[in-house]
Order: sequence, then C-alpha cells, then structure tokens
Amino acid sequence: MMIPRCLVLTFILFAPYFSSGQSSLDSLLSDWELRKTTDPDTTTVNLLIDIATAYQYDNTDSALYYSSLAEEYSRELDFTRGLANSLTKKGICYYIRGVYDLSLDAHSSALVLHRQIGNGKGMALSLNGISLVYLGKDDLIRTIEYQRQSIWYSKNSTDSSLLANNYFNLGLAFDELRQFDSAYHYLDASIRVCNVYKNERIKLMVNNRLALTYFHEGRYRDAIEQYKKVLNADYYQSNWESTFAHAGMAEAYISLDEPVTAINHGRYALDYAERVGAMWDMERAYGVLAEAYAESGDFENAFETHKKYKQLSDSILSEAKEKEINLLMVKYHEAENQKLAQENKVQEKELRVTFLASIIFAVVLVFTIAVAYLLSRNSKIKSRLNVKLTEQNEDIARKKEQIEKQNERLEALNSTNSLILSIISHDMRSPIASMQSTIELMKGKFGTAFEDYAVFDELGKRVDNVATMLNNLLTWAGAQFSGIQTTIEEVNATAVVQDLVAVYGFQAAEKNISLVHQPQANIFLRADVSQLKIIVQNLLSNAIKFTREGGEVRIDYSQNSSMTSIHIVDNGVGMTREKLGAIQNKVSKRLSDLGTSNEPGTGLGILLVKQFIASNEGSMEIKSEAGKGTEFIISFKKV
Repeated sequence: MMIPRCLVLTFILFAPYFSSGQSSLDSLLSDWELRKTTDPDTTTVNLLIDIATAYQYDNTDSALYYSSLAEEYSRELDFTRGLANSLTKKGICYYIRGVYDLSLDAHSSALVLHRQIGNGKGMALSLNGISLVYLGKDDLIRTIEYQRQSIWYSKNSTDSSLLANNYFNLGLAFDELRQFDSAYHYLDASIRVCNVYKNERIKLMVNNRLALTYFHEGRYRDAIEQYKKVLNADYYQSNWESTFAHAGMAEAYISLDEPVTAINHGRYALDYAERVGAMWDMERAYGVLAEAYAESGDFENAFETHKKYKQLSDSILSEAKEKEINLLMVKYHEAENQKLAQENKVQEKELRVTFLASIIFAVVLVFTIAVAYLLSRNSKIKSRLNVKLTEQNEDIARKKEQIEKQNERLEALNSTNSLILSIISHDMRSPIASMQSTIELMKGKFGTAFEDYAVFDELGKRVDNVATMLNNLLTWAGAQFSGIQTTIEEVNATAVVQDLVAVYGFQAAEKNISLVHQPQANIFLRADVSQLKIIVQNLLSNAIKFTREGGEVRIDYSQNSSMTSIHIVDNGVGMTREKLGAIQNKVSKRLSDLGTSNEPGTGLGILLVKQFIASNEGSMEIKSEAGKGTEFIISFKKV
C-alpha cells in the first residue's frame, strides 16, 4: 500500500493551532460577510485562516481560496505572523490534495518566517509538514529526522496537540518500516497525551492508525474491532476517518475470506472519499473493491472497478512525475532568490565587516598601549635602581647587604617583564588569530542571512573574550608592581563559573570537547571575585588544552563545614608523578608542554593561580594520572 493513501489524516492535527474550534463554519462565514467590505486588518487575516481550517477536510478548493486571500492581505499589511500561518495552511491543503511540490514550497517559506519571529509552534508545524512530504515520497529516514526536530519545538511550546501529532507521525513511519514495537510505543504515547489534554479528534485518528498496524501485523480481527471503535465514536466524526476506517475494514475482511462484507465496506469508503474529493483515498477504495469483487466471483464488477482504479492510479502517477519536475523548479527558484538576496546585501555586509575590523583594531591598539606603558615603567624603575647602585659603589663593603637586596629586586622586575610578555603571547595569540580567520571566512563565503547573524554573534563573543583576558592580565601585572590587592567578599561561585563556561565554550567546541557545568544553588564562598575569575579561567583553559578531541571537561562543587570547593576535571592526557611533583613545587618554562592540538604554553598559568589562591586564604589539590586525566580542586572559606 502506498504511504500517501493513509497519511492525509495527519493534518487534522493542525486545526487546533489555527482555530479555537468553538465557532461553526456558518458563524465564521457570517463574520466574513460583515468584514469583507471593510479595509483588511490582522483580525481579518486570522478570520480567513480560521475559515480555511474549517473547509480544509471537506472542500480543499475553498480552503485554498481563503488561505490565499489571507496570504494576500498579510503581504499588504506586512503582517509576518499572518503570512507565515497562511503559508502553513496552504501547505496543509496542498498536501491533502497530493500536490507535494507546492506543499513543500509553502512549508519551507513558512518555516523561514516562523524562525524570523521566533514562533516555536510555527516552526514545529512547518517541520512536521516537511516531514510528511518526505513520508509521502517514501523517504522514511528523513521523515523520522524532521519529526524529531519538530518534537523539540513542540515540547518547548507546551502545545499538546502538536506533541500528539509528532508521536503519531513517528508511530506511522515506524509502522511503514514494519518496526511494530516502535510503532506501538509512539502511537501509545500519542494517545496518552490526548487523554491528558482531552484531545478526542487526534485520539480517534491514532485509533485508526493502530487498526492499520494490527492489520500489517496480521491481527485482522483486532484491526476490525479497532476500526469499529472509530466508526462508532460519538465524540467526533469526519469523512476522513470514515473513508479510512471503511477501506481498512474491507482489506481485513478480504484477508479473512469474507468478500461480501468487504464489498459493503469498500462502497462506504468510496462514497466518503468522493465526498472529500481526495484522489488517494478514491484510488484505495477502488483497489480494495476490485479485489473484493474478484474474491466473490463477480468478475464483471471486478473488471470495471479495476479499470477505474487503474485510470485513477495512472493519473496520479502521471501527475507525480510532473510534480517531481515542479519540485526541482521550486528548489532552483529558491536558490536563485537566495543568490539575488546575497548580492543585494553584499555592500551592507562589507560595511559591517569594516565596522567589526575597526573594533578589533581599537582593542589591539589599547592592548599595545598598555604593554608599552608597562615596559616603559619597568625601564624607569631599572634606571633608578642602577643610579642608586652606582652611588652605593663607593661604600661597597658597608652596604653590600643593601646592594644584594636591590639586585634581587631588579631580577624580580626583569622576571615580571618576561612573565607579562609570555602570558600575553600565550593568552592572546590564539583568540586574535581566531578572529582573523573568522573575518577571512566572512569575506570569502557569505552564508544565508540566518547564518550571517550567527557568525557576527560569535565574532562579538570572541572580541569580548579578548577584552576580558586583557583586563585580567593587566590587573595581575599591576599587582606585581604595587603588590596584590585582594578584596575578600561573598561570591556566587556558580555565576562566576557559568560566565567563564560561556566564554570558553567556543574554545572547547573547536576541539569537539564537551564542556559540562553542573551548577548548584546556594554555592557561595569568600574570595576576591576578579582573582577567582582568573584562577578558574587558567585552570579551565589548561583542562581544554590538555584534553583530546571528543573528550570531556566537567565542573562541579562540594562543601564541608568550613570550605567550599570547585572541581575542574578532565579526561585528558594527565601527568606523571614526576611532572605532578614538579608543578606542585615550582613553575617554570621547562614544565610547559604542548596541548593535544599542539597549543603552545608558557608554564606560567599555575604560578598565577597559586599566587591568587594564597592571597585569598584558599588551597589547591591536584589529582592526576598519566593517560587518564587531571582533577584540580580549589577550596575557599565557606560563607
């Protein structure tokens, strides 16, 4: 059996989204008569969509007329939500008629608009509609893929009918794959949602599909009883369910060798299908009737019915070929439209790139001035010390001890200068290079408008990352000259870590590393918030550096009666006992290793961490094993 013959019922699920279901068609048409002579507004658009919804299952011509009129008014009013909803309605109507190319075009256009206005329900509907077109083309893998995307938006929208719809369509797809356990699982899930939210319309449709699944599994009597529940339901009836159920019962009675009963149900199915005007259902009814007549020995009626079945089938197949060509043309025109849109926006994008480049240049300029100031200050300090040493040479013996102390201070200043340059080289080279690569990517290849905004957003975050690290480095460098100034206060550790995770998420993503933060409520400690950020920033950066692609870096917390601890754990390369002992006792350039992606380092990050932990009256514990990973535990006084 071809999939489209049993799928048109799925769009019944869309009706609750566009219409409250409280007004009858006559009432809606009366409202339209009162409004049609006035200037259209957004209320008029919504009314037309409701009328199209009321018509769609019994008169698709009228449904398409009113949804097209709603589309026209929405464009005149620049009413994006109304335009998106009217296109979605047209996609539903075209699908019911079996015009898959126009259905796919309408749903694809609607999806773009729903995304622009952030309409989660609309995106769920459009993805569901695209999925059903693939279902009609027997592409079950893509059907399941798009349904699962739709489920994500349906759950976030808390719309029960959308979620029941998704579960139903997944059950249908798995039934066509003859994976019956999965089919029953999702169909039952759909019924559970319907029971909770009293959605009898969808529940009746799911019962129809359960009956067909019983039939596919060879449970013919169970299928018949299930179809009877649909036909005898007093809470909801429609031509769609009736033609589907009667045709299904006819198939079951043929399999049970009861052709006379099958003929009666086949006639009912054909009658309902002709009322609706759905070619797929008429083809199915003619096919099952021809088979029933043949089984009963009435070969004359079997022959005549089969001729009608064949004529209708050939017509559908011929139209299907033309629709495939139309579908290719739709894709071609979409590509051309996108190309023209990109060309129209080239100048605007060039201006944006220039503006972003100016921002980056300004950041680099400020950074360069700051470095020059620090170097100049160091040079002046050294000059003053040299003058003082020259004056003290006349009394070397008496002031030998004082001269030695001054030499030690001079060496410390030289070391500080080296530290500043090394840390700047270590922490700033990679982000700036990444920003340059991003700009080159923007110049060389522009994506769609949606992708452009994502690139700009990422570039902005990278610039923020550079500014944050620059401020931290200047703060630390200033501390080396004037002494570390520590202001102990109450700090929300979870918020501090979450901010840094947002920044370093990009660095982790570039290595395909999972950066997992397990925030907890009421995690507070006593520390200098700026120094705590620098401590966690260095440890988090090292964890990502020494973790292989596809690995994981995890951040969680623990507390005891007096201390609050932050745990930074990775499953990277780890350290030998010798390396661990050397790091715990001293830090120097000889202890630096390349990262798992050959990232260079200075070996100075731990020095910075240890200095700030000491100034905050905290402690640090390192657990590591070569080849298995490393855990840093930093502890501070509990609030």
